[in-house]
Amino acid sequence: MKLTLKTPMTAKNFPYEGDNGEPKVKEYEYKALQFEHKISTTLKRVDKDGGRYYGEKELKEEDGHFIEVPVEEPQISIFDTKRGV
Repeated sequence: MKLTLKTPMTAKNFPYEGDNGEPKVKEYEYKALQFEHKISTTLKRVDKDGGRYYGEKELKEEDGHFIEVPVEEPQISIFDTKRGV
């Protein structure tokens, strides 16, 4: 906020009747109060986004690339055909 105060000399004319009844103008000089104000705001806009990924998968390296694969169940099942049981 910026506030500027000034007191300039100002004059105002007041009409009045002269001695013979003719209209006349009398100038009255006075100090007036003058102020200017400027208000500026700076809004810093911040956009944030966040998150988290926690995969229940295993990270393995194949041919120099990392891939996520499901964690193999260590329990052997009688219905498991992949293990050759």
